[in-house]
This record gives sequence, C-alpha cells and structure tokens, in this order.
Amino acid sequence: MSDDDDGGGLMGWVIFILIFGVGNFILYQTTGIVLIPIRR
Repeated sequence: MSDDDDGGGLMGWVIFILIFGVGNFILYQTTGIVLIPIRR
C-alpha cells in the first residue's frame, strides 16, 4: 500500500465517483437510462 504518499489518489477517486454519480443521475433523469447500473 504505497498509494498514500500525498493523498492525491484518494481525492482523485472521490472526485471521479462524484462526477460519475452525478453524470449517471442526470443521464437517468433526462433519458431514463443508466450507463452502468448500480446494484444495491
């Protein structure tokens, strides 16, 4: 586990998940389809 040098990796993942989630939500609201369905 050598990816905790500067903490930039975690922040990158958080931003990526946020953008991906919001994009998926907007796409679902506008077209009714989801690129990658999230299983619950």
